[in-house]
Amino acid sequence: MKEKQNMTDAQVEEAAKQFTILSEPARLYLLRALMEGEQNVTQLVEKTGLKQGTASKHLGLLANAGFIARKRDGNFVIYQISDPMVFELCKLMCCRLEEQARQRADELRVQ
Repeated sequence: MKEKQNMTDAQVEEAAKQFTILSEPARLYLLRALMEGEQNVTQLVEKTGLKQGTASKHLGLLANAGFIARKRDGNFVIYQISDPMVFELCKLMCCRLEEQARQRADELRVQ
């Protein structure tokens, strides 16, 4: 088993920046939609219910943080997840939320 190592100050600061990017629900909605595959802004707006300007702003932040990539296809910009760790991170968080919900349900169960 790999030995756990403490994070350096620089790693802590960078992790905080990355988590800040992921702390906005609109960005998580966009990532969830992109987990289905690459899409343009119009498709993402339809799937998320965000306004086009809002979606574009958040997509830019996600791209600058390295979570997604963009490429031009004629008049459209196509977005896709560029870092597969996004899938793992979301899976870890969902498992954590499920476990917390299960524990809470157990606490509230009538005996």
